[in-house]
Amino acid sequence: MPKAANKPKKATKKQEKTARKNSDDNSLKVLTHILALLSGFIAPLIILLAVKEEDVKEHAKKALNWQISLLIYVVASFILIYVFIGFITLFVVMLLDLIFCIMAAVKASRDETEWTVSSKQLPVSSSQ
Repeated sequence: MPKAANKPKKATKKQEKTARKNSDDNSLKVLTHILALLSGFIAPLIILLAVKEEDVKEHAKKALNWQISLLIYVVASFILIYVFIGFITLFVVMLLDLIFCIMAAVKASRDETEWTVSSKQLPVSSSQ
């Protein structure tokens, strides 16, 4: 038996470059969501404007969308503080931000793009 047949094939430079690029893309996707947790809407906006890859931009858009929504929820919670329910809603909103950003980062590391509930995922009953 020839000894060369037992050796695993060596990856070409192009394959190594592609694998490195995919790893970097996932890292940037995860970083988008983690930085959104720490900096609000600033980091996703910067990543959205600075990056050229469409899949990274898609994650940045989703993170930016959530952070803008979160800002609206926080403002509403501050208004509700005068009615004493705002303390509870503010706590819940911040807890949801932590949970959703971590979930999005984990999904981004797995290279998944859908993690939100959409109308396609909701069961619809047809009454005829």
